[in-house]
Amino acid sequence: MPRPRVNPRLREILMQADRRLKEEGGRLSQRYHPGLSDARRNAASELIAVLTEGQLTAVS
Repeated sequence: MPRPRVNPRLREILMQADRRLKEEGGRLSQRYHPGLSDARRNAASELIAVLTEGQLTAVS
């Protein structure tokens, strides 16, 4: 089944929101878990995003 088309402006808004959420999550993770590597922090962030909202990085 083909994916529904997304308005390009809406796609950009969603991508910006996703970036801001990841940046803020990264800052909080760094503050509360300073020993985590960037790779582990990114993996944990992506896992939480998938569990709570679905895959946010696949907006197309």
